[in-house]
Amino acid sequence: MEAARRDSTPPTLLQASSSIGRAAVSKTAGWGFDSLLACHLPDGVSRLARPFRRREPTPERVKSRIRMNSTKPEPQAQHRADTLKLLAAGALVLSALVAFYVFANHSLLVRVIVLLAAAGAAVAIALKTEWGAETLEFIQGARAELRKVVWPTRAETTQTTLIVIAMVVIMGLLLWLLDILLFWLVRLVTG
Repeated sequence: MEAARRDSTPPTLLQASSSIGRAAVSKTAGWGFDSLLACHLPDGVSRLARPFRRREPTPERVKSRIRMNSTKPEPQAQHRADTLKLLAAGALVLSALVAFYVFANHSLLVRVIVLLAAAGAAVAIALKTEWGAETLEFIQGARAELRKVVWPTRAETTQTTLIVIAMVVIMGLLLWLLDILLFWLVRLVTG
């Protein structure tokens, strides 16, 4: 009876899945999206039947390989202006440093204020470049991430520090005892 029922049921098609025996990782699991299936070829088709053909490079492909981010336009004049701005900022800082030492007989306070003002102006000029804007965006992102950090309390920091100090003292004592033991054994063997 069992054999007859097994033979009469149509064979089911098995689908391979990339997440066999694992919980769903995707945020879209259970929301009507298909799961990722393993890559396979239909029955009877060999991988050798479809040889890999390299496509000839077109000017568009070559241009997209040269530019890292194809969505961002890269005008040449913008790069020249950025380079000039950065050179001007560097020249401003360099001239302020030279002036700081040339006017050594003047008040130190005035020289430091002029040096700081020149450095501030150079930073303001540098921030007007693409590189400066990216650097500023990175710093702002880093500050935002730093605000998300959960810092330990003073009590946690004190406890952790005391545990580290205690472990250092214990390991120091153990190594000292091992040193004394090895010294005694070497003295016993060498006489």
